[in-house]
Amino acid sequence: MLHEVNDERRVGVWRRLYRSPWFNLLVAVVVLALVQGFLVKVYQVPSGSMEPTLQVGDRMLVNRLAYVGDGPEPGDVVVFAEPDDWRPSGPVERGLVRTVIGWVGTITGIGPSNTTALVKRVIAGPGQTLSCCDDEGQSLLDDVVLSSPE
Repeated sequence: MLHEVNDERRVGVWRRLYRSPWFNLLVAVVVLALVQGFLVKVYQVPSGSMEPTLQVGDRMLVNRLAYVGDGPEPGDVVVFAEPDDWRPSGPVERGLVRTVIGWVGTITGIGPSNTTALVKRVIAGPGQTLSCCDDEGQSLLDDVVLSSPE
């Protein structure tokens, strides 16, 4: 008899927990973080370097599993974090509020992130040589004028 009462209380506690909006919000954030951590991630195009293909501010879903079996090929568009040593001033300093907002943005894909992502097109593969520039100012790939994809 006492055992049955404890089981009913335990079921009642779990039922209340499942119905709680806070529990559902926590589950949603955890699922979103797992999806963005392992499957797809939302990014925003930070600059006009990919125009006309991508416009500044465009948002895109990036497949994190695209290169599990093989690396990128010439013509692929890739997203990667900007290394700190690419900035002449070093890492960006952020205040506490901006860091917390960036943390939420990194996990959920909503709002700004704490990392700067770069979007670029792969133009050469291993063993190829890219040089700039010939007499007309055009880039050369293996000593052949590189045509720009539109």
